[in-house]
Amino acid sequence: MMCCSLIVVLMTTAMFFLIHHNIQGCVISKYYKIINGKKLNVDAMKQLSDIETKQFCILKCQISADCEAVNYSPLSKTCELIHRQNSNGLIISVDGWLYSECYPKKQDKMKRDCSDHLSSSCNVSNGVYTIQPNPRKPAFEVFCDMTDGGWTVLQKRFDGSVSFYDKLWKAYKSGFGNLNGEHWLGNDNIHSLTASGSYGIKFDLQDHHGSWYDAYYEPFYIHSENENYRLSIGPYISGTANDSINNIKKSMGLNGQNFTTNDRDNDLWSNGNCALERNSGGWFYNKQCSYVRLNAKYSFNGAYNNTVMGIRWQSITHKTQPFKSLKASTMKVRRIN
Repeated sequence: MMCCSLIVVLMTTAMFFLIHHNIQGCVISKYYKIINGKKLNVDAMKQLSDIETKQFCILKCQISADCEAVNYSPLSKTCELIHRQNSNGLIISVDGWLYSECYPKKQDKMKRDCSDHLSSSCNVSNGVYTIQPNPRKPAFEVFCDMTDGGWTVLQKRFDGSVSFYDKLWKAYKSGFGNLNGEHWLGNDNIHSLTASGSYGIKFDLQDHHGSWYDAYYEPFYIHSENENYRLSIGPYISGTANDSINNIKKSMGLNGQNFTTNDRDNDLWSNGNCALERNSGGWFYNKQCSYVRLNAKYSFNGAYNNTVMGIRWQSITHKTQPFKSLKASTMKVRRIN
């Protein structure tokens, strides 16, 4: 992983400040502008204290994901980092403050995925980042799992705060939930991401007793809506969960299955719609409705019923009697090097 050298960045930042001139109280730089006696009147994404100089405040913005501007008070040594979505707020006059826009953020090439963010930034904390897998399509936000190596999260469940089982085709297409909490990224976004390169997928799974398991497969790809978001997934590579995607029964494998929701039946089950009849949400169902149902109706007490509720990963949920629902699941992808 490449990371910035703080010394080099500080020297470079100092050089940036030498290449400027004053115009009516506004310092224009090749890389940013500074407006003295002004402040952007928005809620800061982060407020930092004991920041000695405006240069260091701007440096904090330059190495922070989604920072577009800063407010800085030399007197109190307070540095406010401003999120890109708030950077068009109202600039007001405030004595003892200055406002600066960090232009490099807008000029930087968009990152394809969380791996790109990890390899090109000093900021490697978990959180929401903007990516653009396809330069011909709009960028979108994702949650990045940086502690585990730059994974882009597709699905996350852990407390039942977001209902998955009753969402329709349109919701699964565009995504729903909160990126910082439970969510589905959206099939269009997942397609755009996995079409941009070769990806593997990791499933993090927690059973009702709190034990964690994982399963890794490669390659992983979701086709476009024109092909009903058909799933292409390779063999089980490693993990502690054991394989419930492909190898328990060949007839139960998910590779090649179309996506089904309550209002769009694309599964192979002859008795009805798996998503609707099993309360199991949008998923890639086969003729037996699958041994994996990660978007099913959440079970708050851990109870599992095949037609009513319960997050299912066959090799975990069905290893003891009575069967128990999973408590949490995360689906995340990373580019294969």
